[in-house]
Amino acid sequence: MAVTLRSPQPVLHPRVLVVDDEPLIRWSIGETLSEIGWSVVEAGDARGALCAAREGHVPFTVVVLDLKLPDSQDLSLLARLRELLSPVEIIVMTAHGTPEIVTSALAMGARSVLHKPFGLTELTDAVSEARRLSEACVQPVPPANGAMIDATHSHAR
Repeated sequence: MAVTLRSPQPVLHPRVLVVDDEPLIRWSIGETLSEIGWSVVEAGDARGALCAAREGHVPFTVVVLDLKLPDSQDLSLLARLRELLSPVEIIVMTAHGTPEIVTSALAMGARSVLHKPFGLTELTDAVSEARRLSEACVQPVPPANGAMIDATHSHAR
């Protein structure tokens, strides 16, 4: 359960929690977001993510969450983080994004779902949009007709 803080000044920058069990992916996302002004906290598993969520004295603006972790194989961590960190914006990453998983994640309050592999520009766009919506106090609204959303670009919910 390693939790890493990339910025020494979390109060001055928006905070993001990056949760992925792959160290290289976590590092790449962390470096990319840090370069554009985010204070990044990293966790490699569900236990680390929950620890970071509970101990955060400065709230997170966004969580970037991998769906499959060694100690969490479903959407239960999304639900728990939603409870602990509401009204945080959560972006789910997955290589296993069936339409049912995407629909469930969005219904549970995920802002968007990024399908691995994705480009870092796609990630920074999603995180920037989530921040903008967070600052505007806009809460996610599920689609009225139950139609499938292009979850990779689900900004217009």
